Amino acid sequence: MKTVWKFPISLSDDFEIVMPVGSKILSVQMQGDTPMLWALCNDEFAIQPRRFGLYGTGHQIRGWNERFMFHGTFQTQMYGESLVFHLFEKM
Repeated sequence: MKTVWKFPISLSDDFEIVMPVGSKILSVQMQGDTPMLWALCNDEFAIQPRRFGLYGTGHQIRGWNERFMFHGTFQTQMYGESLVFHLFEKM
């Protein structure tokens, strides 16, 4: 059965999220103080880890290649500043 799942996003340039095979990422936003990813998932499918990286505007994207897939941008207040982050999946 397909449902929308949400996953917290790590503030890291290399992390994994485990979700069902074939899940489609729908949105990346803040929910309260936590960055979240929403995906359309089929709970009848096996789960798999997917690799992601989160990068601030103006920060170097280490290991960049053309297979990185952009999934969204969100803004947050941290350390007394307004920060903007961009989520990429490392395909």
